[in-house]
Amino acid sequence: MRDPLITMDEVARHSSRSDCWTVIHGKVYDITSFLHKHPGGAQVLLKYAGKDSTLQFDDIGHSMESLAYDLDPGALKGTLYLPNSKSNHNSDNEDDSSLPYFLSASFLPSSLLWITSIYQAIRKFFLLERDTRIWLFSTIIFFCVLTLGFIHWGHDHNIIDNNDYGVPAWMD
Repeated sequence: MRDPLITMDEVARHSSRSDCWTVIHGKVYDITSFLHKHPGGAQVLLKYAGKDSTLQFDDIGHSMESLAYDLDPGALKGTLYLPNSKSNHNSDNEDDSSLPYFLSASFLPSSLLWITSIYQAIRKFFLLERDTRIWLFSTIIFFCVLTLGFIHWGHDHNIIDNNDYGVPAWMD
């Protein structure tokens, strides 16, 4: 049986402590009974009541398994209805139709399907907020510069040194 389709307007009407819905990965959940059980407190959940909280859910590192474990069995209310979406019932499963043809299962051999995961991770990265992307880029650049600095320092102090045979000195 298919989940009922629920619009974002309907979700937005459920944004109080006594009636709290949220959207996670295209699914609409009634989290009212979970408010008092949430380890981070009810305020965190109420901040995103009536809204899509997928990014915040993923940023914390929660898994869909933890969601299924923590919420009551009837908490899943339905699937978020997106009028411009090709398939509203597969919104949490990114199928091949959302990928470019050269990354689809019909084009790639099964041994290279991991490339689709990289593509989807890159797409999710660019969906992050601007400040988060800047922080991630800055962190990556910092560690690259730090690594290159250590390599340069090692060469200057003869820690990384090659003998006549092209073998590093520490392997002698």
